[in-house]
Amino acid sequence: MKAEVGGLYDAIGENTDATKKIAEDTAELVKVAKSVKGTVDVLSWVGKVAKGLFWVIVTIAVAGALLYGTIVERAVPSSAAPTAPAK
Repeated sequence: MKAEVGGLYDAIGENTDATKKIAEDTAELVKVAKSVKGTVDVLSWVGKVAKGLFWVIVTIAVAGALLYGTIVERAVPSSAAPTAPAK
């Protein structure tokens, strides 16, 4: 029975060594995965800001187009077309 217990302790030791080796081998993959997650989070934040900024720019553009159209219409009536000089 002592031999069996000794064999189990050896097997547990080998298993522990293998587990530590796997942890060391996968540590770089874990770093890469965390880096990718950080990049996705930043890009998501940039996308949210860009979406809000897009609507602000569109609103300003529409308001500018409406104001410009109104100002030009009042300043230059459509019936006042330029005439060519007489020869």
